[in-house]
Amino acid sequence: MVKIQGYVISLPEVKNNRTNFIIRSDKIFVQDREIDVSGDVFVSIRKGKSPFDVFPSVGYGDKIEVIGVLKKPIGSRNPEEFDFGRYLKIHDIDAVFLSYVLSHVKVVEKFKPSLSQPIEFLKSVAFKIRLKVFALIDSVMPSVEASFLKGLTLGYRGEMPKEVRQYFIDTGTYHILAVSGLHVGIISSMFFALTSFLRVGLMLRISLTIFGLVVYAFIVGLPPSVVRAVIMASIFLIGVGIERRIDIFNLLGFSAILILLFDSKQIFHPGFQLSFSAVASIVYFYPRIFKFVSNLPLMSSYVLLQKVLSLFFVSLSAQILTLPFTVSYFNKISFISLIANIFIVPLVGIAVPLGFAMLISYPISGFVGDVFANATWFVLNLTLSLAKFLAEIPFAYVEARSDVLFSIALVYLSLFLIVKIKSKNLMKRIVFAVLIVANIYVYFFSDGVFFERKNFKSFEVTVLDVGQGDAIFVQFPDGKNILIDGGNKTFNFDPGQRVIEPFLKKKGINKIDAVLVTHPHNDHIGGIPYILENFEVGAVIDNGLNYSSEIYRRYLDIINRKGIRHIVARAGDKIELSKVARIYVLHPIEPFVGDYNGEDKYGSGHAVNNSSVVIKIQYGGNSFLFMGDAEKEAEESMIKIYDTFLKSDWIKVGHHGSETSSSPAFVLKVKPTWAVISVGKYNKYNHPSDIVLRRYNLIGSKIHRTDEEGAGVFRSDGKDIEKVQWRD
Repeated sequence: MVKIQGYVISLPEVKNNRTNFIIRSDKIFVQDREIDVSGDVFVSIRKGKSPFDVFPSVGYGDKIEVIGVLKKPIGSRNPEEFDFGRYLKIHDIDAVFLSYVLSHVKVVEKFKPSLSQPIEFLKSVAFKIRLKVFALIDSVMPSVEASFLKGLTLGYRGEMPKEVRQYFIDTGTYHILAVSGLHVGIISSMFFALTSFLRVGLMLRISLTIFGLVVYAFIVGLPPSVVRAVIMASIFLIGVGIERRIDIFNLLGFSAILILLFDSKQIFHPGFQLSFSAVASIVYFYPRIFKFVSNLPLMSSYVLLQKVLSLFFVSLSAQILTLPFTVSYFNKISFISLIANIFIVPLVGIAVPLGFAMLISYPISGFVGDVFANATWFVLNLTLSLAKFLAEIPFAYVEARSDVLFSIALVYLSLFLIVKIKSKNLMKRIVFAVLIVANIYVYFFSDGVFFERKNFKSFEVTVLDVGQGDAIFVQFPDGKNILIDGGNKTFNFDPGQRVIEPFLKKKGINKIDAVLVTHPHNDHIGGIPYILENFEVGAVIDNGLNYSSEIYRRYLDIINRKGIRHIVARAGDKIELSKVARIYVLHPIEPFVGDYNGEDKYGSGHAVNNSSVVIKIQYGGNSFLFMGDAEKEAEESMIKIYDTFLKSDWIKVGHHGSETSSSPAFVLKVKPTWAVISVGKYNKYNHPSDIVLRRYNLIGSKIHRTDEEGAGVFRSDGKDIEKVQWRD
């Protein structure tokens, strides 16, 4: 444990029951030593569901001391995982500091804001306003609506339930939770209207409005989308004041250049990419689409239809250029979004000004504030209900692999060809473009875009890094797959949700053909209930133990409730899954399962470990052995039964490399080329054992450890096994 000292330079945000903020460090105290340092540090405190749990007395610019653990930022540990280390690097953050007790946070010196430092003064005032707004919203709104209103007005999504966020992702309306042009437009209109009550000139009204927008930008934390919108709104207002026409593309480009001059790394920020691409897409495509459609006879006859369709075409236009980004970040293509935006965006356009009116009126009149609060709650509740309804419509969206971007590029190519091909006959241009694109598609990319591939070129095993536990995903060349174990669930970490699901979604996998739970210890079954709830699963395979734990009972309940096929595996069984590979069950034999019978006669979970389902997969000339947590007693039994059949090219080492497994005789029988150890970094068990590592080294095995290298991906063509370098 060390103590770090620094100045608070960011607004607090709550995520996964941790309050996160950034400090500009100046000292570190290690035992009796005081070390001068410099750099920004991401501080995360395990406490609470609201910023008030940590920030009742801490403000922007305050010098604080925090006791905890200092860590170097780490990159992604698994394929397709969010790269937190890269994210911190983009934001010029040098280290991560974890604190576990609220009392370990101490204010050393309060910040005294001064107008001589206008930026710091504004940030300090914005910090206080933000927390007061949070407190007011929490006092008058139910928790779900309160979290939604914070997202709409301040872009704060830390307290929003995951399922609510998912409604807006699935309906393609998540952009409403990122404060941007819509919100800035509403606020600038409100400010401009309020200044009309002052008997002042137009330019002064514009100046006051711009000042209000700048303060608002500081309150929401200066995200790229807001900075872009404030710059554009300010220049537009100035143009109105001096009676100059503004070219929207020049304005958009100027805003981007200005932001990048201050921080060039913003170009990698999703908010920057989505905000600028959406505006550019609307400005370019909407007039052209609407002009084409408005010439149709039906459009000219019905004014209401024109207005409804104009909202539809704005939504369509925005998605043309934002689609590659939304697919990349969310792995979804929302078909319902074109309809959802027609209804949800206008509702947000009502909710936001009502919310601001509520916030402004409460300090003046509680009665008026209550009126606005009730109206705001009604619109928020209606919006949430509508988003939920639309998200649950069948085929509202489809899952998409990251490499669907290639297909999107082909769609854009076809549109380009339709426009550019020199032929007066539109149908000829369309047919020509479709034929060209179809040929490219079939040649390069015809094996399942929106869902999982049906034909893989190789057999692939991915040993995911889930800390101290196991989670292994196996894909066969005929498209079949099996998930072996699901990692270790803790109070704030579900590996099914945080590791396995993102990995599978990025690969476009929605169905798992078989889930194998080697044994019911938490470090192997932890993430499985989440996977069973959120994926289509063909069958579940386990050892059938009558094990007593809450998570195991939940696991069985889900299997029964969803009617998932449940197979109890025993030595000698064959798992019929893939036509191109053979899967043999080598363990457990009945005596080992009987040894448990609800009690562990060996103590410390050894009987449960020794009842692990052990399988061997034979693909072509290569064999893969998955040991679960089987220990020496189980190994001795398998040596007697299988002898040389245990020889394998690749092994998932038993019990995380513990000395209770991998006996000398067993290691010599298997004699693998690759020995893979799934183990947690700095685990309290000191796994893997140096003795076990030495045994595999002595026979020439190559060792992959997830604690040192993160996930391991291995491919086989039936002759050779290759370790894949999955990091960029």
